[in-house]
Amino acid sequence: MRPTTYPAVKRRLRTLLTDALPGVQVEYGDPGAFLEQEYLIVGDMAGLGELEEQDWATIGAYSKDEAYAIAVSIWAGAPDQTQEEADVRAEELFSALFDALAGDDLTLGVPGVLKVELARGQYYDQRQDHGHATQVDTAVRVSAYLT
Repeated sequence: MRPTTYPAVKRRLRTLLTDALPGVQVEYGDPGAFLEQEYLIVGDMAGLGELEEQDWATIGAYSKDEAYAIAVSIWAGAPDQTQEEADVRAEELFSALFDALAGDDLTLGVPGVLKVELARGQYYDQRQDHGHATQVDTAVRVSAYLT
């Protein structure tokens, strides 16, 4: 049995987004300082629930149910663009993420994954030296059963 579906789902998300957004930088985790004016970062995991209270009857048993979220950060910024232009471009990138996950296969083709869904995004206006940018933070929620 695999202990988690997380790495396979994260890799699959990066592949889907790279294919859906040619010419846009898509990263597997934070790349550091080498970021373009437009990018998506498929990032950290949250919500595995290891710290939840343990039912005494199940101590020693490994749960096969898995639920977590993978953070996705979207950045749209360019020199001399207005905040409205940055918002419009960020929405286009967010829509591409939505469309990439809206296919018939809600499992991403990853064994054990039961369903993925996109959380609502949180938008942040950013002022740059020579223009504006928009950051959208969202997450892909995953439900799986480990096999």
